[in-house]
Amino acid sequence: MAQGHRFCVACGKEFVPEGNFCPFCGVRAGETEATHDGKTVGGWLEDLVSHDGGARAKALKAIG
Repeated sequence: MAQGHRFCVACGKEFVPEGNFCPFCGVRAGETEATHDGKTVGGWLEDLVSHDGGARAKALKAIG
């Protein structure tokens, strides 16, 4: 049975057939939200408004 086209949730590009990772941005197939260093984009955005200066600096670097 042929598999339908699958697209990356992070960058929107099409996965290669039978691929487990996006060849363009590296997001794992099936993830619902893009991650970086084990944290979702939402998690980095929360750190961006944190009162912890170290967490804000890491978030700026990750988002950048």
